[in-house]
Amino acid sequence: MPNKNSTSIQEQSVRGSMVCGYDSRTILERRLKNNLKASVGVLLCYTNDRKESFILLGRERIGKCDGSTWCELGGSVETGESFLEAAIRESKEESGGVYQLESSDLLNNGVVCYNEHKQKDGRTREEIYILLKVNDYYPTDVLCKVVGQQNKDTYKEKDDFKWIACTSLCMVDQNPCLLKDIDGNECILTLRNFFYEALKRTSFRMKLKSIM
Repeated sequence: MPNKNSTSIQEQSVRGSMVCGYDSRTILERRLKNNLKASVGVLLCYTNDRKESFILLGRERIGKCDGSTWCELGGSVETGESFLEAAIRESKEESGGVYQLESSDLLNNGVVCYNEHKQKDGRTREEIYILLKVNDYYPTDVLCKVVGQQNKDTYKEKDDFKWIACTSLCMVDQNPCLLKDIDGNECILTLRNFFYEALKRTSFRMKLKSIM
């Protein structure tokens, strides 16, 4: 269900956030009327004392995917739900409640990337990525422990996490790809196709670099 505590569409419009341009009532009504699909991805970016920036990625568990695909926190936008509401809900669910984002933070500090693409059935799918700097760093073992305690069928969608260097993500040119984690280890990961396609876009990489 949509997050009832998040900022309303009217309040978003008053604040003039970049997110609001994709969350207007007109767009929501069009999406409902035409049964359009939409997804949201949240890229949490942590910068350490050495000014090195890292993005939190999670591995989609077997049952949700093939157990080898990595991507940002996020998922499908539910019926009648705004991108902002979906971003808050998905981030909380997929991090086991460790990251409970505030609507004000996303509205004021989130960097937004929007894309549309045609599905095999000819319908348009809308896709929003929100890039957000965070001050709180949680090691991957902490995230795994918390998420592991979730109800598997109701919430658990990720079964492993890695903080991946932004610099290595900005150089992705094939999938699977060689990436570097926060401990300096190199790892070969298969990225979710939507995320991989986004990383290949110059506009997306520029916005990723802007939060590093």
